[in-house]
Amino acid sequence: MSSAVSFRYGNGNSKTSKLCAEFYFDSKGIPIIFLWLGLKNNSSDRISRARIWTDWQGNALLEGYVQSGIGAKINLSKKTLSNRVKIMNEIVADKNSTYRTHKYFSQYSKDRNRITRKLNNSEPLTYEERQLLEIDANEFTLVIGGGKLNTYKFDHYDSLNGLVEVALEKWRKRL
Repeated sequence: MSSAVSFRYGNGNSKTSKLCAEFYFDSKGIPIIFLWLGLKNNSSDRISRARIWTDWQGNALLEGYVQSGIGAKINLSKKTLSNRVKIMNEIVADKNSTYRTHKYFSQYSKDRNRITRKLNNSEPLTYEERQLLEIDANEFTLVIGGGKLNTYKFDHYDSLNGLVEVALEKWRKRL
């Protein structure tokens, strides 16, 4: 099924439709993938529409669940965090950066704590949240007030093909 902003794959076009996948195009024409996957980071039998990040090289992440649209809350968070990651990376690279103020370290610490809680609760993380946790900010712990921080390295992503296969399998069971 197609509309002005998306292509949906599945059966039916009503609220009781059994859908499997959707390509949704944002206002810039960039495709966003949604797959109907299990809740609780794909560990539940109950399914919902999951927003998928991909690098289009086969790597993917389940970023969160969105009932309709593109997920304005996820989009806003991704944009905000993307800017913060850029600033923190500049601070790490340039000791004389104009961003080296307590304001940025304080916000980094708050973001980091929130994202770490999500990670510890096995909640989906966006690509930008993973990027923020990968920043090695240990030289700044005195500035933000704290001990040694864990620096995470996310070198494992889900397979885009694997997520598509899971969505197809769940869809077939519902037919």
